[in-house]
Amino acid sequence: MPPHLARSRPIVTAPMVFALLEALTQPGLQVEEVFKRVRKEVVSVTGNRQIQGESSSLTGDFVFNETDTLAQVCADAPRSSEGVFWTSIRNSNDAADFEAYLEHFPDGLYSSLAKSKL
Repeated sequence: MPPHLARSRPIVTAPMVFALLEALTQPGLQVEEVFKRVRKEVVSVTGNRQIQGESSSLTGDFVFNETDTLAQVCADAPRSSEGVFWTSIRNSNDAADFEAYLEHFPDGLYSSLAKSKL
């Protein structure tokens, strides 16, 4: 192989790939922190023979594996199901519908309305 050409090897053996995959499993890291961790790990593993560079045009924050967003979606899900349930019964004339609502959502947003329908 000519000395001016880089030796090629499968990408799965590249230290950068392993470091990146590890960093991406950590929740809530901003993109800059991911790059710093990858760079630090690659330098360590390769004994300073390889240093990962980066170039960015980002103008705002970006977070990998953001847990707050997922937590908020999960927190909103019960309210969403409550709203769907209420919408399906709010014009009902059957007391059993409102009893069922109160059974599932005793402290729900519409509990006082449901009680007034009984």
